[in-house]
Amino acid sequence: MKQFLNPQLLCASRFVLTMEVPIVQIGNSKGLKLTQSVLDRYHIKDKVEVIFEKDQIILRPVDTPRKGWDKAFKEMHNNQFNSL
Repeated sequence: MKQFLNPQLLCASRFVLTMEVPIVQIGNSKGLKLTQSVLDRYHIKDKVEVIFEKDQIILRPVDTPRKGWDKAFKEMHNNQFNSL
């Protein structure tokens, strides 16, 4: 897989890297492959959030939803804070 890294200066304080990757056949669908180094760098595990904007698609790693809620609920219960 041929990849091209293109550094771009987006604004004075933000540096952006772009990478060209091919679209590949995955069963009846198509997708793209991300290198292990990209997955590691952006802490991508099993899911990404896909954001569709006017002229771009943004992928963001999905953190565990409701992370820490169980601990917070137990603490609320222990403090008898269980009414609205």
